[in-house]
Amino acid sequence: MSQDNAGLAALVQGSDPLLIGITCTYDNYGLAIDLAKRLKAALPRTRICMGGHHVSFVPTEALSQEASVDFILRGEAELSLPALVDSLQGRRPIQEVAGLAYRQDHAVRLNEPAPAPALDAIPAPALDTYEVCVDRGVAALATAHASRGCHMSCSFCDCMAFGRLHGRSIRWRPRPPNLVVQDLLNLRRVLGETGPVYFTDENFLGPGQAGLKHASAVGAAIAELQPPLQFHVSFRADAVNRHSLPVIAALRRAGLRSVFLGLESGSQRILDRLGKRLSVRQGLAALGALRRLGVAVPEVGFIMFTPDSTPRDLLANAALLRRTGHLTWSRLTQRLELFPGTQLSQEVMGGRDPGPGGWGYCYSLQHPVVGRMASGLAAIEDRVGGLRRAEGWLARIELWISNGSCGAGLRRRLSSFRRRVLRLTYDAFVGSLRMAAMGQDPSHPLLEASHRVAKWCEELELILADVASPGRETA
Repeated sequence: MSQDNAGLAALVQGSDPLLIGITCTYDNYGLAIDLAKRLKAALPRTRICMGGHHVSFVPTEALSQEASVDFILRGEAELSLPALVDSLQGRRPIQEVAGLAYRQDHAVRLNEPAPAPALDAIPAPALDTYEVCVDRGVAALATAHASRGCHMSCSFCDCMAFGRLHGRSIRWRPRPPNLVVQDLLNLRRVLGETGPVYFTDENFLGPGQAGLKHASAVGAAIAELQPPLQFHVSFRADAVNRHSLPVIAALRRAGLRSVFLGLESGSQRILDRLGKRLSVRQGLAALGALRRLGVAVPEVGFIMFTPDSTPRDLLANAALLRRTGHLTWSRLTQRLELFPGTQLSQEVMGGRDPGPGGWGYCYSLQHPVVGRMASGLAAIEDRVGGLRRAEGWLARIELWISNGSCGAGLRRRLSSFRRRVLRLTYDAFVGSLRMAAMGQDPSHPLLEASHRVAKWCEELELILADVASPGRETA
């Protein structure tokens, strides 16, 4: 809502809330701690509580280092947050708040794990933030969820470990379809009937027949909405198979427009290292099947650099991204982020603790050529405007072409633009990697490619200005 931390602290100045909660992920840890300090300075009597994936795995470290944070609720907190409020109001001992981490007698105490909330019993999501956005004319991304968790255990992902914070392995859990649709109706009531909804499920198609049955029921309920709803979801690539294709086709008819697909790597060695239980061929087959159904894949999950990547792995990655149409700057530079609680972080870190704010890229790239390549790309991060500009256009083109939102003539022009950008970017990346192998600065080929791509983007924008808009979907 266009408020920085100082603005948020000023906003609550003069109020006297009992408790303020802050969601904390790895990406926003520094900002979350800064906000907690500002809030505590403005409201010294107010208790500050944090929750979310990141601090759930480092509660002792965070509470030991940050005096402004009073509590951390680990795991899903729909049950533990009301219990904490009860405790602060004197209705139960602090020791009975399951899932709570707090300081007592100069030490950090961890209460017993909280039970995972039943998804058919939790209240509907609060929409007050959306209401404020509407009042202020600020665009808001509409989100919903039809399930939580994931049935797989990729070594780089903390989803399974997050479930174990509840005292046992909590995997994929569906939310009843009638409640999902009620959430969508509530969103429409606040935001109106325009714009797509983005489902935040880790894997919208859950495991086995139970997952397909649930997805079918949610799709059938969405199909009844009037006016029709457009929505976007995330899949594991191996969830797209001969058993699920009829379900996905029905979801497409119900309003599914795009899927975020987890491909992760073009190197089978790296896929195995990441514990994906997926082949490169399966990823390609899934993407092709979705496009044939008219479902776009504007973004893919992908990791270009891992601690033990080799130049051969990078070439395999670039080749796959070119083939899928996702050879963009963000994908070219994406490094594996290590998160506390994951199997891979334990293997890579070997017991070392980088502190609550030191995770992410807290490792060295082992192969000298790969390290040189990564450093060279990082050095030109703010000088590749053309490639960044093209990234947005490639996502839009994927939506327009896959969803059939443009005529044949414009489709040919868009396809030509995409092919040229992908070919040039691939050649530049290969050239940069060759220079890195020779011990030289690898940045020049990609800088030159970005300059040329910027001109192509200008030409494309002129073409689009002369024709009717190919569709309402946006990247």
